[in-house]
Amino acid sequence: MVSPLTVAYKGAKMMYFLDNSRQEKALALATRIDETMKDKNVKTLTRVLESLLNGSFGTCHTQSEEYQITCHKLFPLASAFMSPTNEDEGCFLSVNHTAVNHDILSNEN
Repeated sequence: MVSPLTVAYKGAKMMYFLDNSRQEKALALATRIDETMKDKNVKTLTRVLESLLNGSFGTCHTQSEEYQITCHKLFPLASAFMSPTNEDEGCFLSVNHTAVNHDILSNEN
């Protein structure tokens, strides 16, 4: 079964592809994350962010930054959503009063 979040993303991507004058509507649809969406997961949200960054929705730097921040709040340990400034400050993040090394938690090489 395909998740509603994936359907919204793919629909938004096709909307922009067919008519790039609808960028604002396509971005709103692709980046919509609210509490009614039960299927939020790192894989799908990363796919959306990558599309925002690679130009699939045209130039949208502000929207991609806002989306990354929103995703980071949902998944604070996911390396895909950490800003470069977070990584520059060191690889340790305080969670529940304990230090976590996100490099150890990440499988990316």
